[in-house]
Amino acid sequence: MRHTMYISIFLAVLSICLVLPVIICSGVKELKYNDKAKQPIYYDETGVAHKIRRYFCSDNLGNIRAYVSGSIILFSFIIPCFCIMFFYGRIVLRLRKQQRTMLQSRIPIRRITIYTMLVTFFHIGCLIPFWVPQVYVSVTTIKGAQQMTSLLRYIKISHLFPYISASINWVFYAQMNSQFKKGLVLVTERMIRKRTKSLQQNGNGRDKDTWDGIGLELLSQDDVIAMCPNCEAQLTFRNSNGKKTSLIPPLSPYAI
Repeated sequence: MRHTMYISIFLAVLSICLVLPVIICSGVKELKYNDKAKQPIYYDETGVAHKIRRYFCSDNLGNIRAYVSGSIILFSFIIPCFCIMFFYGRIVLRLRKQQRTMLQSRIPIRRITIYTMLVTFFHIGCLIPFWVPQVYVSVTTIKGAQQMTSLLRYIKISHLFPYISASINWVFYAQMNSQFKKGLVLVTERMIRKRTKSLQQNGNGRDKDTWDGIGLELLSQDDVIAMCPNCEAQLTFRNSNGKKTSLIPPLSPYAI
């Protein structure tokens, strides 16, 4: 919990630092027309002509535009895409490896893989159409090149993609997290049963309280609530004498 808070504070400070130059330097400028024939003119009721002045927002970054644009693209696009693909890929590979070591495993590895790929590719698929035009505009502005007018409409439409990702991607995240929960519960259940069976085969006489202590210790180490992924019933063991031993996991200190 403390690490999560530190990471959130660090990311918030980093985000503020990235946009701070734009906030400080931005301002409003008047649009200048090189060709006077294109200057819009308004005629009032008396027939007097008035020039229409148009204003637009400008970042006014000047010489630091390349550094600001490069840092925003790096921290907001390249690094997040790499982290998403790297960590989700490692999670899926770890679960597949764990599945191969278990006989008759019930881990929903296929559904976990599908939802993980949906989350990854949908998020990246919404980021790329947004950031590619931003990179194009930044490069042409820095080099002083003329931008293609045919792409201006697409550049404006591309601003919708981050909102599409934020409004739909949470559905895939919810499904993926539910499948991850089932997989972690099954892995923990298998580990506890394997440890219990190993201790029983060693011939060490353990009473009911001792077995409960072992199970609770393992559960507290993994910080995973052991329950059936289908009916959410508490985890139940069988001792060598045929009696059932129910292990009720300890409450998390962060539970509300």
